[in-house]
Amino acid sequence: MKTKSNQENHTLHHYIVAAFLFITIGFSPSLFAETLTGTLGVIWGDSQNGKHPNQIEYTLEQSNGKRIRLNLKQNIIANAGGLSNLQAKQVIITTDDSVAPFSQSGATNNTKEVTSISPLNSAPINAQALAQQGLAGPQKYVSILCKFSDKSAEPENWNFFNAMYGNAVGQLGHFWKEVSSNNINLSGSRAYGGSSGNNGWYDLPSPRSAYVNATNPNGDLGLLFADCVGVADAHINFSDVKGINLMFNDTIGQYAWGGGVTATLDGVTKYWPTTWEPTWGWANVNVMAHEMGHSFGLPHSNNSDGDNNPYDNPWSVMSDAWNYAIQDPIYGTRGKHVNAHEKNQLNWLTNGEKFTAPDGETHTLNIHSLSDNLAGAGAYRMIKIPFLTGNKYYTVEARETTGAYEANLPGTAIIIHEVDESRNEPAWVVDKDTPPADSADTEGVMWKVGETFTDSANNISVTINATTTRGFEVTVNRGGVVVPNKTTLISPSGQITDSTPSYTWNAVSNSTEYYLWVTDSTGNVIKKWYTAAQ
Repeated sequence: MKTKSNQENHTLHHYIVAAFLFITIGFSPSLFAETLTGTLGVIWGDSQNGKHPNQIEYTLEQSNGKRIRLNLKQNIIANAGGLSNLQAKQVIITTDDSVAPFSQSGATNNTKEVTSISPLNSAPINAQALAQQGLAGPQKYVSILCKFSDKSAEPENWNFFNAMYGNAVGQLGHFWKEVSSNNINLSGSRAYGGSSGNNGWYDLPSPRSAYVNATNPNGDLGLLFADCVGVADAHINFSDVKGINLMFNDTIGQYAWGGGVTATLDGVTKYWPTTWEPTWGWANVNVMAHEMGHSFGLPHSNNSDGDNNPYDNPWSVMSDAWNYAIQDPIYGTRGKHVNAHEKNQLNWLTNGEKFTAPDGETHTLNIHSLSDNLAGAGAYRMIKIPFLTGNKYYTVEARETTGAYEANLPGTAIIIHEVDESRNEPAWVVDKDTPPADSADTEGVMWKVGETFTDSANNISVTINATTTRGFEVTVNRGGVVVPNKTTLISPSGQITDSTPSYTWNAVSNSTEYYLWVTDSTGNVIKKWYTAAQ
């Protein structure tokens, strides 16, 4: 009996110690914290026609080739200055493994919860970060045609993909030259596939289920990259390649993806701009343009309804790429231009095409259509209006229903975006309606002649005065004195015989009083102020 009692006490003693240790660990979060460095990879996932919520996969790309998935919340990104301050840069992160992590792409394996992030330095260190430096010159992309080992279909031939990079209207070479104002071209870009590299598709080493499964419902992007690039490596010299478009013969979950991957290819270690295209993605050049835009480092844009849907701004291919677009006879739905903020982010607007409104001043300017590549120096295509405090600002751009890519836009008008770089979608279209419309295709977002946008809190106003042959005349006020335009007399006209005529004139936006001055052969007969209400 004594022996049994001692065993019970001994066992109880161990239970108490175990419980004590558990409680102690529970109150020591530092035991779960880890500090890591590497390149922040950002890959955007977009469903066909925006049917499903957008996805963003964040990864830490380390120099040893390790790729760690991250759960990176919006507030932590905002505290670090926004994605433009982080993506494709060397960063330092702190993770907390006590929090059950998740991957926004649906994967749950090897994902770390990020509690803080900051750039190690301010200089972009790889290809995707060209979005902060400007994108210029030849951008040689290669398309690699890969079919799953259990999917034998070859939906299109090699020529279809190779010609997609051409310079005819509707092809990607033509599109990006126009959208970038000839700043970039796709010279040297081509497709690869088949036994000789130009006669079919490559066979992946595994069936589709190895890449798209319960663990990776929207595709294991790292494995897809490694295997698809691997089967083509014998035919491609990657040393002068800028970006990679991976073309698959089936869906890869519900999404097409655009961003990049860190890898060493033919002795070159860098962050490779990359897209992952399912059948419906490569069949439509608007999707190709959207995902390539992500590989350039461009985020989504948005409207102002606050519903977290980044596909309801039809004024940029980086938002609603499907609606108000032109159909191509070969390559499905064409893309539209990106907005002024996005063009400026890639340095596709010259200094002479941009005007930043000075504080305390009012300026009347001509602003040319954003798609007008012949604007030239002094012909503005973007007006930037900073807020009174902070880093937010407005961009003003003119859009016109014309050309091979913009003819189906909702209308010809001035479009204003509010830009906040701390958001994942920095540029939001301004809507005069309350509440804002679900899609930015209404009259509320199209500012036309005679209308004035006003932000009283920041002492900002934009008045659309008139149309011009290539855009609009606008008056931009940033805390200055607004000088109204002159009015036009309507009646009386010609010779006046009535000794007490009634005078009428056109109202002028921003005018609160009018001064009537009338003279005849005897001199001045009327000098009087009238309020706008009179």
